Amino acid sequence: MEESIGDCIKGPGFGKLGNIIGSIANFEGLNIGTEYRIVPFFKDLNDEYHYMDAVRFVYGVLASSSSLASSSSDGACPNAVTGNGTVSCGGQTYRTTVIGTQTWMAENLNYEVHNSRCYGDDPANCIIYGRLYDWATAMALPDSCNENFCASQIKSPHRGICPAGWHIPTLDEWNKLVLFPDGGDGKINNKLTSASSLWAIPYGGTDDFAFSALPGGYYSGTTYGSINSNCYFWDATEDVGGRYDPSPTIAMSKTHHTSTGGGESSRKEWGLSVRCIKD
Repeated sequence: MEESIGDCIKGPGFGKLGNIIGSIANFEGLNIGTEYRIVPFFKDLNDEYHYMDAVRFVYGVLASSSSLASSSSDGACPNAVTGNGTVSCGGQTYRTTVIGTQTWMAENLNYEVHNSRCYGDDPANCIIYGRLYDWATAMALPDSCNENFCASQIKSPHRGICPAGWHIPTLDEWNKLVLFPDGGDGKINNKLTSASSLWAIPYGGTDDFAFSALPGGYYSGTTYGSINSNCYFWDATEDVGGRYDPSPTIAMSKTHHTSTGGGESSRKEWGLSVRCIKD
């Protein structure tokens, strides 16, 4: 007997998120060529459920197919296909948006690699907000770059874990984005943030340019914070003050009817969101 909890249907050994309905032995009603997610879980002695990272697969397609998520040799999101208003990689498709002369992903990257995580270790948050990455992982550089100055290894543009034809935005590219929708009305980032009720402050973004920033929070290395109130994005520009200086980030937050955006420094081992920009 399956047990239903919220939008999850749980069977023996596997849970359901998104399209999956059924147990490990029951995959009836699935559509060939459609991507599904299985979330392994277990129930402890206190009858509490514990969830692990989702496993993605395309039903009816062999695991070796290029349509499945897999690690590429350079750490980047593999099998990229840029379409009309979308880009696909790693078995997922992301909306894109043109803002001025720039083309951005309109969703946070959700490509599972080593040193990436879901907010609160909850796979459902990865589906909503994308994954959180430390700086070295986002840049597809050695882990040591989180503690050392690695400017000599940064290319222009620097692909990092973005799909082919896309790259991690520089601080200048972020600043160009933030300044574009200003119009002098003091509501710079309201025009870049989603109107979603996921924001704790309900005075909401207008999302004029379909950038759809969501408040995915951050991971400090020990704790999670700021979900529903802030979103933080990595850029490819390192601080030049010293080897251990943190990399600047772009932070968006909401305060009543206005919101602010700009560079903030965060420690490179922290987990932040990634938005890719087209080359």
